[in-house]
Amino acid sequence: MKRQQQAAQLEMQRQQQIAQQLQYEAELDIRRAEIRLQEQRATDEIRLHREVSDRMTATDEQAAERENSLASQTKRYGDILKHVLPRMQWRRYTSAHQVK
Repeated sequence: MKRQQQAAQLEMQRQQQIAQQLQYEAELDIRRAEIRLQEQRATDEIRLHREVSDRMTATDEQAAERENSLASQTKRYGDILKHVLPRMQWRRYTSAHQVK
C-alpha cells in the first residue's frame, strides 16, 4: 500500500512537472509573439520614418531645383538686359539728336 501511495505521489509530481513545463512553454510562446510584434512595430516605424524622410528630401530637392532655376533665369535675363539696355539708350540718344 505504501508503494501504491509513493507511486501515486510520484505520478502526481510528474503530472505537475508536465503541467509546469507546458505552462512555461505557453508563456515562452506568448513572450516570443510579443517580441515579434515589437519587432514588427519597430520595423513599421522605421519604414514610416524612412518614407517621411524620402518625401522631405524630394520636397527639398524640388525646392532647390526651383530656386536654382529661378536664379538661373534671373541671371540669364540680367545678362540679356546688360546688353540690350545700353543699345536701347544709344538708339534713344541718337534718335533724339538726329539732324533734320
